[in-house]
Amino acid sequence: PIRRSGLFANTAMARARTCILIFSMSSDAPNSVAQVQQRSAERWEQSVYALGLQVNQWPFSDLVAGVMRELRTQSLPLRRVLEVGCGVGNNLWFLATAGFDCAGIDQSATALALAGQFLGERGCAVELVQGDLGALPWPDQHFDLVVDRAAVTCNTHERIHAILEQVQRVLRPGGIYLGYTYYGMAHPERVYGREVSYRSYDHFSSGRFAKAGVIGFFEADDLTRLFARFAQVQVSRVCQYDAAGVLLAEEYHVRAVRALTR
Repeated sequence: PIRRSGLFANTAMARARTCILIFSMSSDAPNSVAQVQQRSAERWEQSVYALGLQVNQWPFSDLVAGVMRELRTQSLPLRRVLEVGCGVGNNLWFLATAGFDCAGIDQSATALALAGQFLGERGCAVELVQGDLGALPWPDQHFDLVVDRAAVTCNTHERIHAILEQVQRVLRPGGIYLGYTYYGMAHPERVYGREVSYRSYDHFSSGRFAKAGVIGFFEADDLTRLFARFAQVQVSRVCQYDAAGVLLAEEYHVRAVRALTR
């Protein structure tokens, strides 16, 4: 079931529109997976958003560039867009400003309350849903575009398989998924965590992932397998080095297209 929780509007702006916050129930995932993901959700809520961390004001630059590239090159119109793991709404602000009919889903009530305020103050009409990425509450073939900024990677590989099934389901034939920041197995801070399932790490002792809960790490072949249900898949490796040539970060970006026919 879905229930409406509240409305966010900017009364100080004559042109402001309403941001709707909707809550949905989570899926019936197997206990082992559900427990891992529940712990991660609690950490994001209590140790990140509740402490005012990851409250980003500006959209992710690679996402902006990728979306604008799709707008220039696509023959089919891109009108409806979903952001999975939308956080406080910084990417949705860009998408709404670019003219999309936008929706975002996240597990954090705190993040979504901040997103509703942030977007409402800017006059953006965006559907915001608190819920499970593995049980997207939209009908089949509802979106032209799904974007992901380091949200899907915060899951076990098993869980990611289920999430991508949902992403494919809600994309129209020929619809596009743009995923940014799937962390690579060579990422130097992976060693601070403990592997809890295949290439999925938790309980980080220090580093950037210490408060993040479970994180999936990947080789390119892992992503090719996870996205095998899509008709077209492009996987790009992106690395950061310091001046001495020491690896600081390894990640992958994914562009995937749903088949034109089922």
